[in-house]
Amino acid sequence: MKLIKIASMDLYIEGYQQPEEMNNILDASFHLKRKLLYEVLTEKELKLYSKNGAPYDVLDIDGDSQFDSTQGILNFYSYQYPEHKLNTALNALKYFAKEINSEIIKITGPERQGQKNEVYRIYIKMTPQQNKDEPPRINMANSNAYKIFQGILNFNVDEPMDAWQIVARIDRIFQAQLEEFETETTTEKGEQGATVINMGTSMEYMKRRLEEIKQVAQWAVNNNYQKLSLR
Repeated sequence: MKLIKIASMDLYIEGYQQPEEMNNILDASFHLKRKLLYEVLTEKELKLYSKNGAPYDVLDIDGDSQFDSTQGILNFYSYQYPEHKLNTALNALKYFAKEINSEIIKITGPERQGQKNEVYRIYIKMTPQQNKDEPPRINMANSNAYKIFQGILNFNVDEPMDAWQIVARIDRIFQAQLEEFETETTTEKGEQGATVINMGTSMEYMKRRLEEIKQVAQWAVNNNYQKLSLR
């Protein structure tokens, strides 16, 4: 049986830049690599380093570590990295790690000193969590997004919506209004024998989603953002 996933939408605050998600050491490696290249080195140093070596391979995940894990070892290849910036880089890694809710447990090395594969081992542990100053992230199936925003809240989902109006309309919703939009799970045969499953929309789901949407809208109002949109 082939299943078709229903397309989904995300709720965005217009003008707000969502912080980069950091869930595993692969995410951490990309973040720390950029920091080593663009914040520790000056533009002149980076150009010289790029000319002499392969700067984008300066940091990667050790072969004994799983890329989707929250802890492991990162390899900092220090050969030809500007020597006068090396200690700064090693100390800065600990600071940069804290920016993404991570901790550098220890740094060992260098191993194979003076060779092209000279390396420091960066032992890192992550604690993925959403910053308390961020709004919740919301994703929902297209059908449910239209049902909640267009059906229940009476917005045009193809246009930006006023955050304060979202809060006000959610506060005025009655139980009887939600009952009109309850639906049961359905299964249909689609093209080429595919099965399309619509999980339906329960009262509990709608109440939970409305509360989450209100939290996002209220965050926007409190932080001087005016519009929310679905896309």
